[in-house]
Formats: sequence, structure tokens, C-alpha cells
Amino acid sequence: MSLECLAARRSILLGGEVAASVREHLERCEACRRFEAGGRAVAATVRGRASRPPAPQTLRERLVAALEEERSRSARGWRRWWRSAGLLAAASLLAVAAFALLAPVRGAAEARRTVAAVAADHLEYAAGGPMELASSSPAEVADWLRARTRLAVSVPVPPGATVLGARRCRLRGRPAALVSYRLHDTEGGARGSAASLFVFQSAGEGWSSMETLAARRPKRICRAHDRGLNVLVWEDRGLTYAFVTEIPEPELSRLAEHL
Repeated sequence: MSLECLAARRSILLGGEVAASVREHLERCEACRRFEAGGRAVAATVRGRASRPPAPQTLRERLVAALEEERSRSARGWRRWWRSAGLLAAASLLAVAAFALLAPVRGAAEARRTVAAVAADHLEYAAGGPMELASSSPAEVADWLRARTRLAVSVPVPPGATVLGARRCRLRGRPAALVSYRLHDTEGGARGSAASLFVFQSAGEGWSSMETLAARRPKRICRAHDRGLNVLVWEDRGLTYAFVTEIPEPELSRLAEHL
């Protein structure tokens, strides 16, 4: 065995980092490579069979207690999370149910307020107040209102009615169009009864809570009464129409046929 082999095997037995000269020798010497491989196998066997001293009892008890505390804390956190999630879900369901139950009540109240607003406006302004546009042409009135309110207004003209003009207004904070009429009796004599047509977009009103007027027409017309006035309400192409008139109730159905 050469001195180079002895030096290489001494370095292998001592362990630690193998020098570059030893690695070069191992590449050239097969006997020393087998020596190194045998040393690695013996070391692995010794490590696998060597006894390991058990951890002290106190250390094991502390580890078990720490693990149990962590498990309990995690379980409490999940229970709190599930309890909070359950309460949130229950509150959401209650809110949805309350909204569903209260929506018709709120809609009916909004409808009554709007009816009162159009009746008050009719009494204060429309029954004789100045119009922004004075015209008896339904087409001219409709075009004028569409251009200035951005509402696709249509202007019905019942038999025995004359259009007087139009103006813009605000109805409970929203833009609205107003058409003024003069109604005459069925024989053509001047009765002098004023009427107003308000056109606006609904904002939460529940018109279904109102009485439905019997009329032979596809649109559903509702009727309300406020301040001695009859108010006929219907919806058409996304807009709400409220026709305010002083004519008596027996004539409302006949009027509604042409609205």
C-alpha cells in the first residue's frame, strides 16, 4: 500500500471535509474507493442500531400539555367562528324576511304619500296656475315635455276633454311632467272641471295596494281618493301616470276607458 493510499484512508477515517488531493486519489484508486464505501456502510449501520436515550418524563409531559392547550384553543376558535357565522346567517335571514314582510306595507305608504302629493299640486297650481307651455295640441305638449323632462310622455285625451298646456314640476323630489285639461260633460256643454295628468317614474310606491278600477282595457288602473279628488293611476312603458280629476265616481270607469 502506497503512502498516498495511507494518507487518503487516514483522512477518510478522521471524517470531516475531504481534501481535493484525497478526492483526486479516490478517482484513481479503486481499492481506496471500496474502503470509503465500506466506511460509509459501517457508519450507517451504527447510526441505525445505536440506542437513543428517551426524553425525560417531565419534558414529555410539558410537550403533551402544550399540544393539548393548542388543540383546545383551536377548538374554541372554531366554535366561536361557527357561532358567529350562525348568528350572522340568522340575522341575514331575519333581515330578508322582515324586508319581504314590510315591503308591501312600505310600498302602500309610499303610494298614499304620492297620491296626496299629486292632489295637493293639482289644487295649488294645476287647477288654474300658469303653464310653461300653453297649447291644445296633445302632440305638441308631448314633444315639449319629452324634450325637457327626458320622460317618454304620452298625452291621452279622453272624450269631452281639452288639453290646456303643460309644465315641468317636481313630485316628492323627482322630476315629473304635468298636463292640464278642461273636462266637459258628455253632451258637449262646458262643465269647467279641471283635471291634471302627472307623469313620473315610480320610486317604491306599491300601487297594487290601491283599489282596482273596473275598466275594459288591458292596462290595470288603480283608484285612490284624496282631498275630495279622484286619482287614477296606471303604469305604461316604465312610467307612472296619475290622472287627478274632480268628476264624480260613477263617471270614472267611462273616463278610464280612454286613458
